[in-house]
Amino acid sequence: MFGLFKKKASSESAAEATMRKEFDQTIAVARVSPLSKQARVGKGINDALADFHRRYTPKSFNELDFAEKKSYLDTLAKRQDELRLMGGDVGLEHIGYSLVSRWALAVAMGSDSLVNHFEDSMIYFKRAAQTL
Repeated sequence: MFGLFKKKASSESAAEATMRKEFDQTIAVARVSPLSKQARVGKGINDALADFHRRYTPKSFNELDFAEKKSYLDTLAKRQDELRLMGGDVGLEHIGYSLVSRWALAVAMGSDSLVNHFEDSMIYFKRAAQTL
């Protein structure tokens, strides 16, 4: 019986570790870009977070059922795809939407450590967006 609980806890920590690794890799790639491109990533983050906060708070987002959460994440993914197709500097905003999608998943998982890590990591790009 205890093995079941250990397996669930370890699979959750493995999922969190994978999410953190993917997020950190995306951040690392975006950070080596010129400031103008970093600013576009930050604009994507700011736009996606503004949309999230217009609709929800993290607590209210957690109160949504699975279908509603999936619908919101699909909306983020659709906007991310639209931005990616635009190309140029504006197209880089899709990276910001990607980062916010991962942040929303961390909120949905209830992982405070991931949420805090993601928020701390996104601050740099949010500040860079002020240069636009």
